[in-house]
Amino acid sequence: MLNKIFSWILGNKKPSVDSQITDSVTVEQKQAVGNTSVTASERITITPGLTEDGLPTANAEASIDRSQIMATDDYGFIIDFESFV
Repeated sequence: MLNKIFSWILGNKKPSVDSQITDSVTVEQKQAVGNTSVTASERITITPGLTEDGLPTANAEASIDRSQIMATDDYGFIIDFESFV
């Protein structure tokens, strides 16, 4: 499932995952900007989301704490995009 998410987010680029897939996944991509020494970075963090009523959600504010979400729950995905230059 996460491979499909990475493919959708990054296209054909291979992600570098720097955290274990326990309760969240962080993908960071870095690339040079033109012919300069400036490096642009993007970070995508994916965490499970579940409301108190047991419904999947992509809204971090509506989700219960991720420590309360079991692997067998029908959770949604909260996707946080960050860009840095």
